[in-house]
Amino acid sequence: MAVPAELERKMDQAIARYPSDHRRSAAMPLLHLWQEHFGFISDDAVVWIAEKLGLQPINILELVSFYPMFRHKPAATTHIRVCRTLSCAMAGSFELMENLCSKLGIQRPPCGEHNPITVSADGNYSVEFVECLASCGTAPVCMIGEQLYEQVNPNSIGDVLGNQTSNIKHQASPHPLEHRLIYKNIGRADWTTDIDCYLRDGGYEQLKQALTMSRSDIVNKVKNSGLRGRGGAGFSCGLKWSFIKLDEKRSVYLICNADESEPGTFKDRYIIHEDPHQLLEGILISCYALNARTAYIYIRGEFPEGAKILERAIEEARQHNFLGKNILGSGFDVDVYIHRGAGAYICGEETGLIESLEGRRGYPRIKPPYFPAVLGLYMCPTIVNNVETLCAVATFSDQVTSRLKLARSQSVS
Repeated sequence: MAVPAELERKMDQAIARYPSDHRRSAAMPLLHLWQEHFGFISDDAVVWIAEKLGLQPINILELVSFYPMFRHKPAATTHIRVCRTLSCAMAGSFELMENLCSKLGIQRPPCGEHNPITVSADGNYSVEFVECLASCGTAPVCMIGEQLYEQVNPNSIGDVLGNQTSNIKHQASPHPLEHRLIYKNIGRADWTTDIDCYLRDGGYEQLKQALTMSRSDIVNKVKNSGLRGRGGAGFSCGLKWSFIKLDEKRSVYLICNADESEPGTFKDRYIIHEDPHQLLEGILISCYALNARTAYIYIRGEFPEGAKILERAIEEARQHNFLGKNILGSGFDVDVYIHRGAGAYICGEETGLIESLEGRRGYPRIKPPYFPAVLGLYMCPTIVNNVETLCAVATFSDQVTSRLKLARSQSVS
């Protein structure tokens, strides 16, 4: 079938982000690009993408049937996703869906089916229930196209349909008794997400400092700080890093777990949306400490705006030589890439995430032997850290190191 030249160019760029002998990793990025252009994944698409990557059609079909965000059939011109997870359900999302369907004259989508999309008779609107959209503090929420709407009034759905402009609420300024570390820039009236603002506030100074230190010194500093993983397990970050041998001959990878899909958890989304360069600086320091030349940010498929913000931040950092070849004249090369998920909750587990990043269904691996630090991405040593954990690395100056073991962000919905 005919594929537009511009679309194929974007696909070639996506494929180039992965090792040449692991082209299968590009399967999900290609599926996202195809669906964004054509609206759904047809049988012809499965065959075409498989041929493009040198795979069998079943390797692509198993992704389409596993990840809920990939559609077998076209949605309508305006597609609406309503969150039905606990916080939103308690705040009125089921009433929101009822009123939405009533206004649009369509049948409420069935629950428990893989493809629960219902399309209006005129083909202009389609709706579906989805799981957590990571905005539990502003429930109920829905997405219209790629735009997120927060605190939607179930009785005023017509206002949302008539004004399809995202109404994302920014975090409030801190309470007078609150001392923020990771969230220090969130909610500031004078704060923007561009790199110039970040540099004016001392951004990337920690990276410059790290590049003057030995890798073992950085690992020991993080270990001595008492920093523990912010993804849930609370494992010592420095101890995890120490599992990577200093003289490791194989490629080492760093993965930022931004697949924030636990209901009631939405802290990482605010960091991504409002302070992306803090995350990026933490990733770059971590890569240098681990001698990891490639990092992937595995971000939830439901965070399209967050992915765009991070892409812009990466490009800005590249222009300032904070990443790419010979960063800041240090002789160290590093690249950071965005990899979007597609709605599978299980991919928040690190080995399931790695399987997904390799272009497979996100099934967790058996441990042992598949400890990521030994046999991770592409069977190479891999460190998987949470968004907040990596941001903490970017604040590891002497005056805050002692606070890291106690400080963490909490989501309240």
